[in-house]
Amino acid sequence: MTIDRALCVLIERSELAFAADFFEVARSRFPHPHQAQLSIAGGTAYFFAPDVPMNKAACLGIDGDVSDADLDALTAFYTEREAPARVVVADFADPTLPARLEKRGYRAVDRRQALIGDLRELAGAYDERVRPAADILAWAIAATEAWPEADPSDPDAHLVGACLGYAPVTIPLEIVLDGKIAAVGATGIKDGMGALYFGNTLPWARNRGLQTALIRHRIKLLQDRGARYVRATTAVEGASGRNSERAGLHVAYMRTGWERPTSGGPD
Repeated sequence: MTIDRALCVLIERSELAFAADFFEVARSRFPHPHQAQLSIAGGTAYFFAPDVPMNKAACLGIDGDVSDADLDALTAFYTEREAPARVVVADFADPTLPARLEKRGYRAVDRRQALIGDLRELAGAYDERVRPAADILAWAIAATEAWPEADPSDPDAHLVGACLGYAPVTIPLEIVLDGKIAAVGATGIKDGMGALYFGNTLPWARNRGLQTALIRHRIKLLQDRGARYVRATTAVEGASGRNSERAGLHVAYMRTGWERPTSGGPD
């Protein structure tokens, strides 16, 4: 498939549209006194709750320049909430951003890839092991337990999964083995763009092809619902990326996650 800049912008806009839905769930079900969003430089910054990875800004500078005032406002938004300032920058965004973020005390902390697939070219297939999530909270907890860095004692540990799972855009799916949730995955569609997200397998159930089954099942769901494209975001090196590429998705561009700690840095 041909991947041009317009399609890359569509991927970014789609992800931001999904994030807006997740934030509305947080506001209605999991309110926090400092919860807020900030429209800035063509993108949006979100604060869900303390120490939540969804606290970040995205889409800045993908269709225009980002001013110094924009970056100052972004930093202030998170500083006022005593939270690290985070922003995800697509490689095709305003090329001046990396140097200007570094000047303000931000540091590159991760690198991820955005993938895209044309659903007319992919081979989706329903799998009888995959079912709709029976209990959203149990689904979210199971996914959190699949992350080695997660702290189950943290009251907000399951907030990400719950916000995703309860969102109207989300179709939450799971595979149950021996009466226990073994793997989860989510999909949804907005404006013809489908998404694969929240794919996690419990450690005891890995290396059984469960995520491959979930990917193919979700692709088929999106095809049957008339989506044109499917997107995903994964680590640069890892099983999720390999599984997505084997299913026919292609790397469209890279993203860098930038973070300014609460202690600040150079102005």
